[in-house]
Amino acid sequence: RKFQRPTVLRPTHVEMGNTVVHNKEGVLKCIRKKDGFKVDKKYKEMILDDENVGADGAKLISECLKKDSTVTLLSLNNAKVPDAGVESLAACLQSNHQIATLNLANNGISEAPMNSLCQTLLTNNSLTKLNLSGNSLGDEGIAKLFLLFTQNFSITSIDVSSNGIGDKGAAAIGLHLKKNHTLHSLDLQNNKIGDVGAKSLCDCLRSNSTIKTLPLFGNPTGVFTPIWNEIENRLIINQKFASMRKGIEQNTTKRVNEIRNETETKVVELTALVEAKMIEVDKSHAILLEKMTEFEKYRAEAEKKNKELEKKVDALCDNLEKLQKDSEKKNKELEKKVDALCDNLEKLQKDSEKKNKELEKKNEKLSNELSKAQKAQEQLEKSLQKLEKKEAQLENDVKTVETTANKVDALFNQLEGRVRAAEAK
Repeated sequence: RKFQRPTVLRPTHVEMGNTVVHNKEGVLKCIRKKDGFKVDKKYKEMILDDENVGADGAKLISECLKKDSTVTLLSLNNAKVPDAGVESLAACLQSNHQIATLNLANNGISEAPMNSLCQTLLTNNSLTKLNLSGNSLGDEGIAKLFLLFTQNFSITSIDVSSNGIGDKGAAAIGLHLKKNHTLHSLDLQNNKIGDVGAKSLCDCLRSNSTIKTLPLFGNPTGVFTPIWNEIENRLIINQKFASMRKGIEQNTTKRVNEIRNETETKVVELTALVEAKMIEVDKSHAILLEKMTEFEKYRAEAEKKNKELEKKVDALCDNLEKLQKDSEKKNKELEKKVDALCDNLEKLQKDSEKKNKELEKKNEKLSNELSKAQKAQEQLEKSLQKLEKKEAQLENDVKTVETTANKVDALFNQLEGRVRAAEAK
């Protein structure tokens, strides 16, 4: 059964160092000579079907494709690729993530290289179609291969027809595909699957709704049996589900496109609004710059006025200091005068006390001279009146000193208020 290849260009020539080979035979000569070659970058396929590629050729192809990033299809159908060649190609797929289709049909491959191939495909997410038909995988090889489908969700089509798969292999396929929801096509024609294996596949289709094609012709299981009919019904249901999913995806994509168009129109409108707002912002920015220049002028004038006020405040402070010094001097002079007056008063008191004592003595001694004493007493009273007048004058002087001190305090308070007002300005 031929493998369906995508409709892309096949390579017409291959580069080997500085030499260019223009046909497939030349490529095979390069492989046989173990010479290096690489595919032209503009071609997407490497097809070497029905040629004696062998293990060495497969190794050379894998070394070439490790560096190449344009080939998406590699077909080696009936190219005599042994198990060692499959392991070389598996090593190539670890680094090459461009190959989407791999055809290894009719090469007599056994179950031996399946471990390395499956280990590679666990990390490779580019391969979507795999053809291993016409080989000798058997039940064990199929069990190893389909264990991959519990973790690989990129392969959508696999052909394992004519591989000697029995009921055990079909049971392994049904068990592992229950957890897979990406495989759409599974070809099991010309194997050894009986009713037991067909039942396992039917059980698988009850939980797997993505498999749309499952050819089983050429197997021991009977055609148009109840199991066969149930498998066909399950496949029809899966196809309907697939068409429904496709319709939903189309509707969603349509709706997404509509939303995208609406958002684009809204974005255009918003960009226009933003541009208009930006023009307004530019205008307001120009007005603000004018206001800033005016503010700078006002601030310069205010700084000048503040400097003048500072000068005046400095002058007032100097005057205040002078007034304080003058008031301190006057206070000291007044204190000296008050001290002198106090000293005089003490002297007068002492003198008066002495005179009183003398008068008492005279009164005692001179009782007879009463008239004289009375006159002396009158004189004393007159002197006392004079002293009282002097005391009154002293009290008036003290009051005048206090009033001057109060005036000085009031002037000081007024100057402090003016200084604070000037600082606030």
